[in-house]
Amino acid sequence: MQCLHGKGQTMVRLFPFSLFIVLICVAIFHTNVFADTLDFGRVKMNSLQIDTLLFKNEDMVKMMISKTTITDTAFSLPSHPFSGALSQLEPGEERYIPVAFAPKDSNWVSGDIIIETNVKAFHWSLTGEGVQEVIVINEILADPASGSAGDANGDGVRNSNEDEFVELLNTGKYPLEISGWQIFDAGASKTNRLTFPPDTWIGPKERVVVFGGGTPEGISGRYFVDDGRIGGGLRNAGDEILLFDPIKEDTLAYMAYGAEGNKNTSLVRWPEGTGAWHLHTEFPGLDDLFSPGIARTVVVEIEMVTPDTSVAFGDSLHLSAMKLLSDGVMELALDEDLNWHTSIENILVRENNGVWVGKQPGVVQLYSDFRGFLSDTISVRVLEPKMVRLDVSMGDSLLLIGNTYDILVAGVISEDEKTILTDGYLVSVSDSSIIRVVDGGIEALSLGNSDVTVTLDDFVARVTVQVVAYGDLNGDAEHTLWDAIRIIHLILDIGPQANAFELQAADLTQDGVLDIRDLIGVIQLMFGDEQVSQKLAKSDQSIGLRRITSGVSLDIPPQTIAITFKMKNGYQNKQIETSSGAIFFEQRDIDVEGIILPNQKIGLVWQSQTIQVVGESEFDAFDWMAWTLDGDGYLLMPQGEGGESLDILSASPNPINPSTTINYSVSVPQEITLRIYSVTGQWVYELFHGYTQDGLHKIVWNGHDAWGRSVASGLYFVHLKGEWRASTLKMVVLR
Repeated sequence: MQCLHGKGQTMVRLFPFSLFIVLICVAIFHTNVFADTLDFGRVKMNSLQIDTLLFKNEDMVKMMISKTTITDTAFSLPSHPFSGALSQLEPGEERYIPVAFAPKDSNWVSGDIIIETNVKAFHWSLTGEGVQEVIVINEILADPASGSAGDANGDGVRNSNEDEFVELLNTGKYPLEISGWQIFDAGASKTNRLTFPPDTWIGPKERVVVFGGGTPEGISGRYFVDDGRIGGGLRNAGDEILLFDPIKEDTLAYMAYGAEGNKNTSLVRWPEGTGAWHLHTEFPGLDDLFSPGIARTVVVEIEMVTPDTSVAFGDSLHLSAMKLLSDGVMELALDEDLNWHTSIENILVRENNGVWVGKQPGVVQLYSDFRGFLSDTISVRVLEPKMVRLDVSMGDSLLLIGNTYDILVAGVISEDEKTILTDGYLVSVSDSSIIRVVDGGIEALSLGNSDVTVTLDDFVARVTVQVVAYGDLNGDAEHTLWDAIRIIHLILDIGPQANAFELQAADLTQDGVLDIRDLIGVIQLMFGDEQVSQKLAKSDQSIGLRRITSGVSLDIPPQTIAITFKMKNGYQNKQIETSSGAIFFEQRDIDVEGIILPNQKIGLVWQSQTIQVVGESEFDAFDWMAWTLDGDGYLLMPQGEGGESLDILSASPNPINPSTTINYSVSVPQEITLRIYSVTGQWVYELFHGYTQDGLHKIVWNGHDAWGRSVASGLYFVHLKGEWRASTLKMVVLR
């Protein structure tokens, strides 16, 4: 038996065999034979669709049909094809068997039809789907775009009503007649409804388009034109569209939309005919605003295109991707529309317009992404470069003793002299007592010069380095006045721009901050003392400052090498000077910091214990400190005349964690400043600045700096400064 298909029918044939063989098959095997499936497709609920099977007796004996069975009530035989004389089929006789499908609800249905004969039983599968709509509204345009882009009917004129359209699609497998049916929008009067003329049919998968008006040109398939608008005119911000049978008073298709109709593009079902509604431009594909009468073309696959799967280092490779569209067309994807993904960065680097350049040897996997559609993954190898020489660098030829440095090795290749970092090389030194090779670099052990040699295959590169001490900023193997002056430049951020080596070499205390202690350190080394003192700032009754006309008189301790102070911004313009030294200024936030050094004819330290600093008029300087050769810092507190006094009485608790209450007294009303300083004299926080009455006072410090950060554990000073006197108290913070 063989099952053949024709339009709307299935034909069954029995191959002719000898009667003897047939009788043996009937007597011995007598089994059911399963043929093909008769599929009704989509059929409207509560309607009847009839299709046929072609049944033919190709045997040489008369076939007697004894029984017909259908297993699901949605399927039936609408007539009696096997009653009476029709129950017999002569050899060679054929007969069309009508089968009806009448779905009662919206479901997919399957069943069987079994025809039993005196020869054997024949068996077919029956399938169909009950749906509410077979002819569906598949695409609508309520808001044509401005200009020629909105000319949906192709007549060369954009019209907001005439270019509106509704597309109908027959989703079933049988032609359907729509003669007399009407299409309109909600609220349209009966006179504003387009009625389809007599003998209007829509074939399976066929489309019919209704335009609001105009003279459509270039439209695929059948179309109809309304009287200037569809119904009352499709409303952009929301409307309802109906396909209606006025005779049966039955709504055959319906759709409603809202503000999404106001997007200058059509709304379309996806998948076609059965899916949800989407903006026409929402799916990747041909970027059209609408497609009346034709299927929406979308991307179904992305395929990588590459001429080669390997590229030489430094050379370029062009990569692109093709879009396979639902209509079978292959189209090149624009590079700017693609997102590229690589398994490893920096091996193959994208530059522009699909051009990729090999940057490092290796293999990389990559694929492209076109609006969510992923291409296949390809592998590209960047080949090893051909070197012409080897370069080695330490960043600087001057190295600081006790530090470790990376070795930067570059292989220079022939193509345009491009360089790459390499590995697998050997490192050696000419004097291992000065420097030694460590993992990934070298370590500076002692003062002196040494060669660093790098070998890779047949290539050799060599560099000479010098190990110097901290404070030797020019690498002359000595600590001189030049080094001290250069450190002053770096502290005050004046003079030539500092390089990385100078900034590191000038930090003698190795605390990451350049300040007066680093200057003291290099001066000590000039005198042969290699230790930088870490003593704390202190006060002494024999030192301090007194106000004089247009300035101050400073009583300083012996062997003072520098004096520091602060001023309000702008005061440095008053030509402050001293006859026994040089003054340098640096802007620091709202204050100006100053450093006074002895002039060269005096030497490295002041010989006199009293120096005067004056200006062209009164100036307000504060936080005076004297720094001695042994590294001590002394607070120069004002020494008043008369009975005025102010004192910091206590800080409780002390040590501090997390806060403390500071108690102080003022003998006469005056303007005061109460500040916190670090052990190096750096300003941390200002607790109070202003006029205060005499008496006992208290204030709380929460252990934070001026930026609201908790200060680190260590020694701090609270400094109270009045108009003529000052007082300082040590505090310890323990975290």
